[in-house]
Amino acid sequence: MTERTAERIALEARAVELGVTFQANIGDTKLQKRVDAAEAKASGAGTAPSEQGPASNAAVPPKDATQKPQRKADAGPFIKVLGPANGFWRCGMRFDAKPTAFGVGDLTDDQIAALEAEPELTVIRQKNAK
Repeated sequence: MTERTAERIALEARAVELGVTFQANIGDTKLQKRVDAAEAKASGAGTAPSEQGPASNAAVPPKDATQKPQRKADAGPFIKVLGPANGFWRCGMRFDAKPTAFGVGDLTDDQIAALEAEPELTVIRQKNAK
């Protein structure tokens, strides 16, 4: 497996931020096109992209006021971890191309350091926008 460049890591991070789904083996050019399209769609719509992935044509049911907010909606920083398409285990957890989000309090400093040091994983630290 070839080592990912800083540009590739940044491109993957941007794709995740925009909710673009992709396989780990997608080419840089194709991924860049998807990111560009998602950015154009987000700027044209005037809203931020969903954390849940790309928009679909399906109707979105109204939110029930009695539903508890999801963990991702909590205020404060969080970490997303992406692994290779075929999966990768670290810190007793499996990671694949689908982002796994954690609240910072969910992981110990040692776990975060181990995840960030692992070249097979992409770790993205973000602040949750309210």
